[in-house]
Amino acid sequence: MRYLIIVGLFSCVPNVISAHPHLFVDCTLTACFDEQGLTAVEEEWTFDEMFSAAIIEEFDADQDGCFNQQEYQALKKGAFDSLKSFDYFNSIRINGETQKTTDVLDFTPRIKEGSLVYSFTVPCRVVGGAKAKKIGISIFDTTYYTAVTLDPKIRIRDSSSCWEIRSSYSRNDDFICFEESGFPETITIHVRKRE
Repeated sequence: MRYLIIVGLFSCVPNVISAHPHLFVDCTLTACFDEQGLTAVEEEWTFDEMFSAAIIEEFDADQDGCFNQQEYQALKKGAFDSLKSFDYFNSIRINGETQKTTDVLDFTPRIKEGSLVYSFTVPCRVVGGAKAKKIGISIFDTTYYTAVTLDPKIRIRDSSSCWEIRSSYSRNDDFICFEESGFPETITIHVRKRE
């Protein structure tokens, strides 16, 4: 029952502006491209020491340092699936229009040097062309129960090598300003077909 208190934030987080974070995540992103354009964004979340210890203790039942299939299913159901209600903390905008994150693929939890790490893929098809398209990606919890630190250097995987891609890192002025944290961070990608 102990883990239910900790992961309860994923299913019943209070929406309070004066909230402060109880859980911390470092997030890295990889943007994946093919011949048509963007296909997906791969995310890796590394959790803070306290949350990691609680989840590992609860779900790594045999204490072997990894999650077997039964442990994986229990962890996914108990500490990941409810993030869907929060769009998995994703805010993705294509030329200013919000794209809802309805589902993710390839969810993989693992233990790395004592920390809990989630890896998963957010499908995001953006067909490119000669005219540049602007893709804005923010990862944040609107309740600020979870503080997400976004790595400013997005990784690019372009299997076609036919795209001109540049990225920038800035604060996201479109969302509420938390008293302690300022604005959420945003990585903006500009992509167009190479001439």
